[in-house]
Amino acid sequence: LREDFSGTSMVSIKWVLSRAGRKAWALDNDPEVFDWAYKMHIPNLSSEQKEALQLRLQDVLKVDEASPPIPNCDVICANNYSWQCFKEAAPMKSYFEGVLKGLNDRGIFVVDIFGGRDTRKESREDITTHEITLNDGSSGKFTYVYEQMNVKLETHDMDIGVNFEFSDGSCMTHAFRYSWRVWPMTEVQNLMYEVGFSKVEIYKDWSDEQGLYRHGKTPISLEEWNKCVADEEYVSAYVVARK
Repeated sequence: LREDFSGTSMVSIKWVLSRAGRKAWALDNDPEVFDWAYKMHIPNLSSEQKEALQLRLQDVLKVDEASPPIPNCDVICANNYSWQCFKEAAPMKSYFEGVLKGLNDRGIFVVDIFGGRDTRKESREDITTHEITLNDGSSGKFTYVYEQMNVKLETHDMDIGVNFEFSDGSCMTHAFRYSWRVWPMTEVQNLMYEVGFSKVEIYKDWSDEQGLYRHGKTPISLEEWNKCVADEEYVSAYVVARK
């Protein structure tokens, strides 16, 4: 597995943990996220699992220049919508071409995508509140606050901020900030087919009767996805492109 825009590399870590013999290459251009992985996650791996995992400071548009080379993989993924940092068709097409080149025969490329009416407006929303234990042993809470800013309907661009509000009244404003284009699925699918992927499938997420988030197991059509984007406040899915 190759995990692009890997951050702290949790998908790669879970991959090598899932079965003996599996290998993973995590790619990111930010050394700080790898420092966190080395501090918090990698010490928990066995020697064999550590050997099966490589964290690489690497531009995902220049994987073919990596030294030592990164081998072709069965799965390449780009999670948490990170691939949408490419806002123009040219770099996105270049990225998709590099991914296709980096896959083994019958390999798959997996990304997540989102849309819906609420993505077309600026907003600020409390998502979840969590109990925490502070360094002095006392209890506290923090609330994860999601913010959409600078929404541009004509280009589908937006900035996203993640804030943490604490029960003592303090706030970590824009602890994470992203600048993305919310790509229409029609454009994504067209680009994937243009570079040579043989099949592109959409697996829509859904919530069960208990409100638990589930991932779809049966692909839906492009028309069904576009209808969901038009009708629902928020919708997300996994896109699986097959070589």
